Amino acid sequence: MEWFNGGVGEAIAAAKAKKAIFAVFVKGKSDEETTIKLTEILEDSEVVSALSSMVCISVENGTNTCLQFSSIYPVILVPSVYFIDSSTGVDLEITGGIVTKESLMASINKANDKIGEAADIVQAAPVASAEPVTVTEPSAKITESSTSEAAEESKVEAVSGNTSGEQPKALEERVERAKLLMAQRQAEREAQEKEKEKDKEKERREVGKALLERKRTQEEQD
Repeated sequence: MEWFNGGVGEAIAAAKAKKAIFAVFVKGKSDEETTIKLTEILEDSEVVSALSSMVCISVENGTNTCLQFSSIYPVILVPSVYFIDSSTGVDLEITGGIVTKESLMASINKANDKIGEAADIVQAAPVASAEPVTVTEPSAKITESSTSEAAEESKVEAVSGNTSGEQPKALEERVERAKLLMAQRQAEREAQEKEKEKDKEKERREVGKALLERKRTQEEQD
């Protein structure tokens, strides 16, 4: 299996340049049975051939790269495989848990069919008409949440019927947003740790002061 060497953002850019599907393999620990089985399936020659036109990236659950990805696309099952339209950011197909070669091939075919259907719709769209026509298409967006809730509530919702005329956010833009949220949360955690250290140091000083006072009182009594 030929995996893309680079981060999520770079892989998305590569997929978009090739107008290819962006495939993400979220794996568990190397000794987990389901991950071992899915890894073996992904090395099957027929599966490798079916995925050859896609830009594929492998991320391990719990790593920073996976956290970045899961802040855009919620990761529910591990291991799992996501097939994403790199031009719109819409997840075409997701499969995970106990995966067989047959079920994975079916998911690959579904993703390819959905891309094909989208292309046919674009080609069939009229160039001009007597009356203005509003064409709506599904897109994906990140639900807005406060910084304190972002870690648990950042997720992607499929949105259809966008009549406001706004363009769907580019997938790269959403990845950058995820990076900023992660950096912000990291900064908050570091600030909290510093505050905890300050409180601990203050407590240590107060305990030390109390001990000295007690010792001095005992010496005076003696």
